[in-house]
Amino acid sequence: MSYFLCGEFVLNQKVSTDTASLAFDLVSYAASRKLGLQLGPCIIQPVVFEIIGNNRTERNDNFLPFLITESPISDVSDDLLDMDDLGAGTERINNTLERLRSFLESVGQTGNVSMAKVFFSEGYDDRYVRIEATPKTFVDQCMKLFSTPEGLVSLQVDVDVKAEEIV
Repeated sequence: MSYFLCGEFVLNQKVSTDTASLAFDLVSYAASRKLGLQLGPCIIQPVVFEIIGNNRTERNDNFLPFLITESPISDVSDDLLDMDDLGAGTERINNTLERLRSFLESVGQTGNVSMAKVFFSEGYDDRYVRIEATPKTFVDQCMKLFSTPEGLVSLQVDVDVKAEEIV
């Protein structure tokens, strides 16, 4: 079973730049953190749209679906989320969460995204533990759930990327 780190960015009603320009910025921010990022119709895996409850064929200017991978040439998030070695330590998932936190801080600085709905999923699931976070609290809140004997739980984190000023 493959792992997916995916979701959708909730765009502000008054986006100051066009979506293509925002997409270039997001891909650049992800790449600078050594994360692969697929956006919208460029997402290869159809299951991602099932996970986030979004219709692949219908465009919605208020949401931008995404899939985060370890590499720009990967189509799953296994190398970021494979929890087989979680019992030996939490280093891999903690590193992934720190990189993701940094990425989410940059996303918030665009001024064009108000929230990121982030899903952690092993294959397709239709039941997710749902929590809210800010970029600052993201890592700690996720690690509390992932540091249990169950390891990676199906999780939806609604990250308010504009909840705090980034200094």
